[in-house]
Amino acid sequence: MSGLSANRSTTRCIDPAVIQRLWSIPMSVAKDPGQRPHCGCAVSKDIGVNDTCLHGCRYCYATVDHALAQRRHAEHDPHAEALWGHPEGPLGRRERGQGRLCG
Repeated sequence: MSGLSANRSTTRCIDPAVIQRLWSIPMSVAKDPGQRPHCGCAVSKDIGVNDTCLHGCRYCYATVDHALAQRRHAEHDPHAEALWGHPEGPLGRRERGQGRLCG
């Protein structure tokens, strides 16, 4: 067996109890069925796309091209479901290059 134990516990990046406590937002506590077996994350929708943040943190892995992030920020549609672009095309299909819709 590798360094990972069969006794590892379930963890949650998207923890419904924390979200409810911090923001008083009701949400389902159901596990996201699309995640790995030991992932305890709640069902969620990923609104992010790489190269969309303008904060410029040195440790950031999501923004590699700051000029691209600035362009995407300028193109942001506040009515869209994602930070940049429109994941659903005219026929209801994801447009190429938009990434996954669920976390």
